[in-house]
Amino acid sequence: MKRATGFLWLLVLPLAATALQPLANSWAGEERLQDPPLPIKDGVLSILGEKNEQSVHAQIKAGARVEHLKGVALDGSHVLPASLAELKEYKHLTELSLPFTNLNDEGLRKIGELTNLEYLSLASTKIDNEGFSHLTQLSRLQALILGATRVDDQSAEVFRHFKALKKLHFYGERVSDALIDALREAKGMSDLCLYRSGVSGTGVATLSKSFPALARLSLEKTQLSDSALRSVATMDALEFLNLSETGVTAVGIRELKNHKSLTCIVLSRSIIDDDMAGTLQEFKRLKSVVVYGAKMSDGARKLLADADQRGKLKVTGLNRIEALWEPASEPHTWPRTMDAAADRLLQELSAESKAQLKATKAQDLVNYHQNLGRTIRNSYGLWMGNGELMKDCRAQHPDDASSRIVEAAWQKLQ
Repeated sequence: MKRATGFLWLLVLPLAATALQPLANSWAGEERLQDPPLPIKDGVLSILGEKNEQSVHAQIKAGARVEHLKGVALDGSHVLPASLAELKEYKHLTELSLPFTNLNDEGLRKIGELTNLEYLSLASTKIDNEGFSHLTQLSRLQALILGATRVDDQSAEVFRHFKALKKLHFYGERVSDALIDALREAKGMSDLCLYRSGVSGTGVATLSKSFPALARLSLEKTQLSDSALRSVATMDALEFLNLSETGVTAVGIRELKNHKSLTCIVLSRSIIDDDMAGTLQEFKRLKSVVVYGAKMSDGARKLLADADQRGKLKVTGLNRIEALWEPASEPHTWPRTMDAAADRLLQELSAESKAQLKATKAQDLVNYHQNLGRTIRNSYGLWMGNGELMKDCRAQHPDDASSRIVEAAWQKLQ
């Protein structure tokens, strides 16, 4: 009997092992998916500042097995064209962020195959017109960020394919009225930034006629004349207007005072005299003015401070900490952690500025976003690929990182 029992066990054990094998494989498979966990938040896989191309590739490939991922952010990472080819396996991908990456023409060719994309950021990459030509199939694109690239007016014909575009941020003097003309079919355009571009008064007039839904317009650092603001005055849906460093005077600002929907004007680093300050108080709908770093006459400062105190007009940037150092773009100068960035910030602020920061209420730290935050973003490489600092700040955007650095510095002062 004992021999029979032993014989039965010899038969049962292999069968049991075979039966349990699928379950064992399932457990092993789960371990492979969960180790290491993918950096996913709100449906977006975020691989920030990763210089190991094979690691990036492995995470992108693993992400394809995750249901309902809508976006991939690769800010500051090194990405192979083969890794971008893996994105075709993402069934619900509509958002792709690639600023400060080593993106090349072959990579753009792979992106051009992702025809469901609605949001695409290519800011601060070395792409040019030849590579950009691969994107003509992205007819569903609604938002495109193109800061600091080599794409210019020669890509005008490519832009004619983006008829669904609602948001375009373009930085650089390499674009002019030809780009605006190419965008005329994008009737739903509501947010347009043409920072430091070559747009003229004629181009602004085209904007007025072509984009009836335009609500946000940035013409910062353009050679805009006062007369161009007559066209801006006819943009009935406009709510936000950035005229920083344009050289417009009170004559041009006066063209806007009867605007029906304009609620915010940004005049940072501009020249504001008594006449302009007085005109700003005559606007029908205007609620706020941003004046960080503006050169103001004593009379203008007094007029705006009085309007702010009376609650007639919210004036941001009158009595805030000013930028205290020049932007340093050399990578070897960048802090790599949030703690190091906060320490450096406190070293560079004067005793008076530190006292002011210390006395600020936590809920008011947001007031430092445009001045102190702007200098942090420029000086610490947040706009230039400092992925290590972005990663340590657990931020997906330089704005978020600079806010957390200001908060960390404030915490150290308490």
